[in-house]
Amino acid sequence: MMRTSQLSEASRAVWIRRCQKQTAKGRPSVPKGIMVVQSAPVDSAREKEYNDWYDNTHVPEITAVPGFVSARRYRVHGPAGSDDAHSYLTIYEIDADELTGPAAELRARRAAGLTRESGALRLDPPPVVTFYELLE
Repeated sequence: MMRTSQLSEASRAVWIRRCQKQTAKGRPSVPKGIMVVQSAPVDSAREKEYNDWYDNTHVPEITAVPGFVSARRYRVHGPAGSDDAHSYLTIYEIDADELTGPAAELRARRAAGLTRESGALRLDPPPVVTFYELLE
């Protein structure tokens, strides 16, 4: 899990608010859904650029969308490296009654050019994005 010291100031504020959110019983709330993204840098020489863009540009843009409340990033453990098709995984928590609203808003912001892409992001194969809803 990423340490808060590795997050941008905007991402750190979102993470802190998420940790402080409590249910009536005093336990942390559970998000209604998650968006899981599998991706990778275009090549190992651009991995630092990819991580800088992801942590300081991409995550803050996604968590600025209403309903997206936090993000955690992971890297494949072990001998697999950055040249693997999807060596990174990001889990975005979504706190909304309906997951379609945040997903639609994210698509609208992308279509309007309000999110920035990076040339360091591998597009072949493209990132895999999957939404999951909480089973209650």
